[in-house]
Amino acid sequence: MKRILAIAALAVCAALLFTLPAFADMLIRLTSGQVLTVPVNKMDIESISFSGGGAVPVSNVTYLSDLEPNSSTVGWGSMERDIFAGRYKIRLGGQEYQKGLHTHSPANVVYNLGGKFSRFESYVGLWDSGNPNRGKSDDFAGTKGSVVFRVLGDGRELFNSGRMTWEATKQVSVSVAGVQTLTLIVEDAGDGYGWDWAVWGDARLLR
Repeated sequence: MKRILAIAALAVCAALLFTLPAFADMLIRLTSGQVLTVPVNKMDIESISFSGGGAVPVSNVTYLSDLEPNSSTVGWGSMERDIFAGRYKIRLGGQEYQKGLHTHSPANVVYNLGGKFSRFESYVGLWDSGNPNRGKSDDFAGTKGSVVFRVLGDGRELFNSGRMTWEATKQVSVSVAGVQTLTLIVEDAGDGYGWDWAVWGDARLLR
């Protein structure tokens, strides 16, 4: 029974860990009242275990919106995480995503992966308001935007969406094995950056 409870506690610890920011302090309170403070970077954690036995691997999924980029520049406003325009959900092609990024073109966002991940996955496109009157006066999303999404790994192009308008959604799934630096780029497709509400739905890294 004690072993089962220990494993259950470990599972809870692993789940709670991934609600934290990328860098945080883990506080361990002992029965003596002493509190141990352990600084952690959750990207570095492979599993949580006790010397008495039992180990729980942490989630193999890390969402980019939970990480701090090395740098980020966008063409309008600032990069947004898990939200669009300060209050709307990330939405593409009628599908809502709880996690994701809004990077209005022209955008360049850089993450340090340190060679710790195997794949990068996301859905990309221009934000979908869900308004059936899209492009009319009551829908600020518009229909004029066009962008190109690019993904670079250590400066090498891993993905290029080609020119996309608001009707399209594309899936990204590329290997980032051994990649140190991941760069997400959104270009304005040569026609200016008006209405270029570029979003990365469910943008995530897999171990």
